[in-house]
Amino acid sequence: MKHQIYIYLSFFLVTFFALLSVENPESTGAAITETEDTYAYTLNHIINNNLGTYAVQFPTGSCADTAAQLYDTLAATPLEVTAGYSTLGKNKVASINFGMERSLGSVDIVTGELTGLSEDAFVSIETHTTIRMPPGVARLTSLNMDLYGYNLGTFRITRGSFSTPSLDCEFVTNAGNALCECRAHPPERSTVNSWTEA
Repeated sequence: MKHQIYIYLSFFLVTFFALLSVENPESTGAAITETEDTYAYTLNHIINNNLGTYAVQFPTGSCADTAAQLYDTLAATPLEVTAGYSTLGKNKVASINFGMERSLGSVDIVTGELTGLSEDAFVSIETHTTIRMPPGVARLTSLNMDLYGYNLGTFRITRGSFSTPSLDCEFVTNAGNALCECRAHPPERSTVNSWTEA
């Protein structure tokens, strides 16, 4: 009779702790796995990390809105590969090549007294995007953007320029609004921008 009580008691305790571990695994010391929080590494991360800022702030209006949209499209795309160099300190320089989806490019960042400008930060982005279609036809397009501004927790842009194959724009900031000068033109017809692969 005594052995039966021990067997029932043991069975009850094992069942109790088994049910307890199903509801709350860590209370029994059992290992649990959690999904790792990950995020895409983007051009925006590279720029903000090197500038020590948390955001890039464009002026409002006209072509600056267009520049901001082009920047957001490019800077939010996940990067597949990066390589380059950067320095530390208040006066920094960074030159980083990147690859994403069908685009290759580079970003150059200069801060502090190294800019030689009235602004304390400069970012230059150059990217080329290629599309290929069988049987070996390819087409290339590009986006170049130069941004000047101040590091005030955000990279506050005071002036800049950008160009695509058919649009060249420059802007300056006046009281938070952009004053723009743009020129639209047909893209250059060149065999450099499209070709047939053998």
